[in-house]
Amino acid sequence: MRLRGVRFDRWLPLIQNASRIVVRSLRQKDTRMSFIRRPAVALISAIVCCFSIGCSRESSSPPAPPEKSQAQADETTPKVTISPRTLPVANEQQVKDLVKQLDAAIAHQSATELGKLFDQNQLMDQILAGFVIVPDEKEEVVRGLKQVEGVSDLPEKIVQAIRSGGDYRFVRLVSKDGQLRPLFRLTMPEDGGVNYHELVVELVGEKPLITNVYLYLSGESLSESVRRVLIPALAAEDATIVGQLSGSEGEILKNRDVLRSINVLTSQEKFEDAFAKFDELTPELLDDRTILMTRLVISQALGESEQESVVEALAKAAPGQPCSDFPLFALRKKQGRHEEVIQIVDRLQKVIEDPYLDLLKVDALLATGKTDAAREAVVRVKTVCPDRSDVYWMEIAVALKTRNFEETARLLDEVGKTFGLEFRDLSSVPEYAEFVASEAGKSWIRKQEESSAQSVKPEDSSKSDKGTGAKEEKKSE
Repeated sequence: MRLRGVRFDRWLPLIQNASRIVVRSLRQKDTRMSFIRRPAVALISAIVCCFSIGCSRESSSPPAPPEKSQAQADETTPKVTISPRTLPVANEQQVKDLVKQLDAAIAHQSATELGKLFDQNQLMDQILAGFVIVPDEKEEVVRGLKQVEGVSDLPEKIVQAIRSGGDYRFVRLVSKDGQLRPLFRLTMPEDGGVNYHELVVELVGEKPLITNVYLYLSGESLSESVRRVLIPALAAEDATIVGQLSGSEGEILKNRDVLRSINVLTSQEKFEDAFAKFDELTPELLDDRTILMTRLVISQALGESEQESVVEALAKAAPGQPCSDFPLFALRKKQGRHEEVIQIVDRLQKVIEDPYLDLLKVDALLATGKTDAAREAVVRVKTVCPDRSDVYWMEIAVALKTRNFEETARLLDEVGKTFGLEFRDLSSVPEYAEFVASEAGKSWIRKQEESSAQSVKPEDSSKSDKGTGAKEEKKSE
């Protein structure tokens, strides 16, 4: 695959737009609330977006053949085939040392420190693997790729999430392909989202560095995701690339006209037509996991039957994988199929092995009368996540469900002290109706009123309506 005279100024803005889906997948809505509430469930949505390159007047026609002088120069100019370096595998101690450095950078909320732990050059070589390129042009391509959101600025995105109230925490070491990979959980504040990053660690020189990231929500590595965005753009510049690709990459380019139409219809909010257009894809691509994830995004604007068909197909294409089980969980939760929700979370737990996931099934456990199991699940989560507010609110939900109002009052005090919250008029929140009417609830409310009266000076009485009543209501949903 040859790269000749790539026009980054032409396609980079479109790639930027498509790649933002890569970043948004990091902020996927928390599955406990609504996993696919926003139309950005998967990285592969970028495939559809990037085909708008061919829609512009400037690049809609095949590229003109080079002048003879250019062709002669093309034959004589030295070229190289890009291939990622074969790097030594980091041992367990080296990986653990990297985890400590990651934790320190996260504690300092320093994107600079975090960025030093990534090897961008190796990541770029994995994205461009197999392309034949003039060395000077490679520098231009790499410079362009580093401008794509979600590639070189991934450390900044992680730090931004932390500064806004999320966290990035080590879960465990994963053994895969002869490597030990640190698994990190990225959680956003409140109901902002959850994702898991499996970090590929290799030795660059003698230093362990992150050379790629496998994203659980997308079911593929960061380099694969960016490559899917890049290849169609390059094909718009050099049509000979189409015949040189194989597998799903080749099929995507063979079907680029249909995918372009899907993109146009989606941008026009003609979701039914866009959804139906998928049936025109070749059979080899129609059941491709990444294409199904794109179709799932569009199905969210339609009915439950369309979502059901795609989720079931995705489950067959990627059985037992988080990228298919998370959307399946969301749909079953929406449908109120509580037993299946519990089963799906248990299945995710076997793959990911993170106690935090148990939080996703607490609602279903309560709905099926399994209050002891719900309480135990919250205790497990709180052990590993003692400073996340969503864990406290779920613990309160269990206390309310079991009508343990003394425990509810104690937990509300604990939440207020831990997160610096004040509460106003819980009677306006339906979930707290029984608590407010109970003796424990009345006593708790009196204490809140007395505390509020003591803390508000006469001259500040006009400001006494300030507080976190709105936050309380939101978190109790």
